[in-house]
Amino acid sequence: MIWRSFLFWQRENWRAFWRRPAVLVPAILAFLSLIFLWYLSIKLLSLETVILRYSIYVGANWLVSGFWFIIMPSIATIMVLIDLVLAYFVSRTSLALVYLWLWTAVFIVVSAIWLCWLLIRINI
Repeated sequence: MIWRSFLFWQRENWRAFWRRPAVLVPAILAFLSLIFLWYLSIKLLSLETVILRYSIYVGANWLVSGFWFIIMPSIATIMVLIDLVLAYFVSRTSLALVYLWLWTAVFIVVSAIWLCWLLIRINI
């Protein structure tokens, strides 16, 4: 009985789940924020050396090539996709968990944008 509730084909349609406004709004916010995060991170790809870690006591701790800056938006994209899939899979069991996963995806991207902006301010 419990196993049947976790099977994929027992759930509502994928399109019907994403058509709900309370689900669609955080998903759109997360994807628009991801696009903005990728735009910000691409600005630093052309630099030869980028500071990825900075300490107020020591200064620049970790200098790498500009290509390493692509790690942050990649990890944020993977985490957002995982959050959206988890939101879909728990949609029948708990409505609160669905909204928690969806808004967690938005907050992950917003925090990554904040970190990216700080790193841009340090590097430029």
